[in-house]
Amino acid sequence: MIIRRRSLLAGVLGLLGGALLYGGWRAAPVPVQPAATKVQAPASIPATAASGEGRAGAKTEDFFAEYRLERERMRSRQVELLEGLADNSRSGDETRRKAQEQLLEISRAMAREVEVEQLLRAKGFADAVVSFRDGAATVVVKAPHLTGEEAVRISDLVGRGAGIPARNVFIIPRE
Repeated sequence: MIIRRRSLLAGVLGLLGGALLYGGWRAAPVPVQPAATKVQAPASIPATAASGEGRAGAKTEDFFAEYRLERERMRSRQVELLEGLADNSRSGDETRRKAQEQLLEISRAMAREVEVEQLLRAKGFADAVVSFRDGAATVVVKAPHLTGEEAVRISDLVGRGAGIPARNVFIIPRE
């Protein structure tokens, strides 16, 4: 059975994308709507998660730490796979080039995420995690609820910090 390089790359990236979707995008984010007075957590988040009690009674701080750890685990797997493709002498030039470009983009996204998280904490939010993907950002903010003004402020800050339109910033408040 002969597998073409492009087919192999497409299959591997498809599996990787599915794993990222499963691992990092479990809850549907809430888009920012400036006219709203509050942004609520989506109904798909279980009541125990919304109250800050997740697995084994984990607290909110644990949620943010676990989210970051899981994000890094997924990235490490993705980076390892891409490095394997980029370093493999049997990979075609185009495959290696694309793997190197994706590695560079992952590195940029990681730096932007950390920068924006620090900016949100500097603006008075107790904690936040940010995830960038395909020209959009998902932001989970440690807050029981957000006013429309706070949501607009967050989407503006994240949009400017990441160079994406504020309409592509999705915010999830979490106590």
